[in-house]
Amino acid sequence: PEEFILRARQRDGVSINPTNDLSRFNALADRIVQSFGQDVVFVYSQDEAKRIEHYRILHERNTRIHFYSPASALELAVVTKGASLFVGNDSGPLHLAAGLGVRVIGLFGPAEPDLTAPRSAKSEFLYKRVECSPCEQRVCVRRDDPCMGLISIDEVYDAVVHALSSETVGARVAQV
Repeated sequence: PEEFILRARQRDGVSINPTNDLSRFNALADRIVQSFGQDVVFVYSQDEAKRIEHYRILHERNTRIHFYSPASALELAVVTKGASLFVGNDSGPLHLAAGLGVRVIGLFGPAEPDLTAPRSAKSEFLYKRVECSPCEQRVCVRRDDPCMGLISIDEVYDAVVHALSSETVGARVAQV
């Protein structure tokens, strides 16, 4: 972990804290590497390691896509601080990235970004208002998970392009 942290601090890549649909974040990582030539680091908790394993193995030979499960909040902060962009859902790592001054793209589902989004000039939030939102559920009871599932990977990629190719001034909420 120490070697990885040292390397991560020297990189100017994109950190992704994936939500439920890993295949979408995998596709996003591939597009970022192909379009921008930047490294992508998937950061995830120890609890998510089994879920991530398939994608880690899939990218074993790709020197631009990395997987890291920090052992502490400090390690997460060090890895996140070195990123040029952080993409993730409304979670602690997203708020940490914004607090560290990293440009963020937040994916919001159950909670409205107006209420819970980090207040940062370097932020953009994608949100789909659906008939059952906002809600307080940690896991959606609807099998299609509409509030998160309706945010397409193309919309997230477009936000990444905007964030990496411009200096964002002020937070922007895109109700896509």
